[in-house]
Amino acid sequence: MKIIYFTTAQRSEDFKNSLPKWKVSPNLSNQNFHNKMIRALSLSHEVIVVSIRPINSNFSEKCLQKATIIENNVTWNYIKVSTNKIDKYLFVSSRVKAVLKNFINKDDIIFVDTMSIHLMIQAKGIRSKYGCKVIGVCTDNPDNISYSSPSYKKQLLNHGRDLDGYISLTPKIDELYNTKNKKSIIIDG
Repeated sequence: MKIIYFTTAQRSEDFKNSLPKWKVSPNLSNQNFHNKMIRALSLSHEVIVVSIRPINSNFSEKCLQKATIIENNVTWNYIKVSTNKIDKYLFVSSRVKAVLKNFINKDDIIFVDTMSIHLMIQAKGIRSKYGCKVIGVCTDNPDNISYSSPSYKKQLLNHGRDLDGYISLTPKIDELYNTKNKKSIIIDG
């Protein structure tokens, strides 16, 4: 069994290298939490990370190329991302599928960051095709996301409530996502 981990986090070194390119940097606490979780999971399992790195108009580059970095028991797969909305919405799925085509099977487990609609859509698509279980990693309430529309926040919750299990940072976040009382664990952040 492998763990497939969908995230916007990067290896710590890569995140540090990207910081000077941001006018407003991404959330450091989420970055740190997902990195610690990935490292902890890699102690007992092979972890395949699929990272859709954050990129928008606040980033100095308009496109980040794909890359694969193997670090101990973790394979970091950065898919190509762009600030171009058409590229972002049309090609993310095919790029994720290209990364996973040689890795995925029914017994694998998918962990997904519930703060990204793109990631949850990809994880649920893989679940539909292969029958894998999808575990939501719930680090925050969508209402706390700055500069996001109410409809985006509602979509995050709707997608996040349709998973097979949950890892949450607090009991309140678990209650927010885990409305059907599925298996869950709370890891204080």
